[in-house]
Amino acid sequence: MRQPINAAHQISLRWSVLILLLSLTVTTGLLTRSSFPFVLSVPMLLYALSGQARPKRSFRTEITADRQRISAGEEVAVRVTIYADGPVPFLQVRQTLPGQVEEVSGELEYSGNHDGSKPVVLAFVVRCPRGTHVIAAPLITSGNSALLRHSSVHAPQQLRIHAVPRVHPPKSVSVNPPAVNLFPGIIASRKAGSGTQFFDLRDYRPGDSLRRVSRKATHGRPGSAGLIVTEFEEERAVDVSIILDVRKMVYASYGMSLFEAACEGAAALTERFIADGNRVSLLLYGGPLQWAPPGYGKRRKEMILNELAEARLQEHGAFRSLGQIPLHLLRYGTQLVLVSPLETDDASDLCSLRARGFRVLILRPDRIEASLTELPDDRYTHLARRIMRLDHHRLNEDLERNGILVVNWPQGQSLAECFAVERSRFTAWGQHR
Repeated sequence: MRQPINAAHQISLRWSVLILLLSLTVTTGLLTRSSFPFVLSVPMLLYALSGQARPKRSFRTEITADRQRISAGEEVAVRVTIYADGPVPFLQVRQTLPGQVEEVSGELEYSGNHDGSKPVVLAFVVRCPRGTHVIAAPLITSGNSALLRHSSVHAPQQLRIHAVPRVHPPKSVSVNPPAVNLFPGIIASRKAGSGTQFFDLRDYRPGDSLRRVSRKATHGRPGSAGLIVTEFEEERAVDVSIILDVRKMVYASYGMSLFEAACEGAAALTERFIADGNRVSLLLYGGPLQWAPPGYGKRRKEMILNELAEARLQEHGAFRSLGQIPLHLLRYGTQLVLVSPLETDDASDLCSLRARGFRVLILRPDRIEASLTELPDDRYTHLARRIMRLDHHRLNEDLERNGILVVNWPQGQSLAECFAVERSRFTAWGQHR
């Protein structure tokens, strides 16, 4: 991208040259005692006087984009249109972008004369990370006909682009909380009802559908004169509370890439649980309390995604350990889903949650390999890697020994693949009371 022209610098340079020429002509006239140099200075003085006229033009700005809600990392085409109420001898338009927004292509600057018949258009493409980004209107600088004076205006218009975390949900996430809701869902309720999973066999009662009669069980039970009916396990919705760990100390050794992965994981699980008909809430734990109450449907999903888009690493003295999770916000039987890389000291607090009757599932983003790529490839780095892996596995084993399922999410693997690999462990965990 070429460097933009500074209008103030141009005008200052013109004044410097003009003053220098006037000084030379006056000095030459005084030294030679001739009137000709003074006559030559008259047009320059008239030019300087005409340059005092203030530019009198008004501008109107429009900022549009092809999308204002995107997934993090996607590209957005932005169009800035400037309308002038007449010809402008000198016009400069300079567009600035927020710090985290990356320019992909296009032009952010226009400079030259403008006849006013057509608008000035700046078209460019930007890439936005997670969060809310405000693109302000460009700085418009106009000069008078002598190009010796300018005025700048900053229009109040702005464009707000909202980038939520990328969502790639797994196909299924099996949870087994101690309580279910009254609304239908896909979670087994351990009660007979309408469902798809086998629950029990019982004698036929008047009013039962003949489709539920089990011929094999009826003929295979000796001494039974009646029909045998198959019962299925009732499926209900559950309360799921997703807790995103935003404690800065937990991510200090791995960088922001680990936190971005945690936000994407929380967004993917939100999509999955809400699509399954469950009631989902979100807690950002580690800073000032940020709580999205439980709810169903697309509106609740959008609210949680908006909260995740604004999530930032924070520090708060009262929430340095997981033992201070505000459980009074959760009803009994809520399934807790913690998204965190965890620390060694967190094991006792998580086991305490399990002892209180909460079912806990942990999604643990793993960036150990990425954190060691910047170190030299020698035996000390390999030893450090082994120590970190041993500590990582030991914490996982301690938690799973207490009935807490830890899903390790390696870098470079999609969340859907990660949960597909852990499918058998989910089945065993669901049977653990």
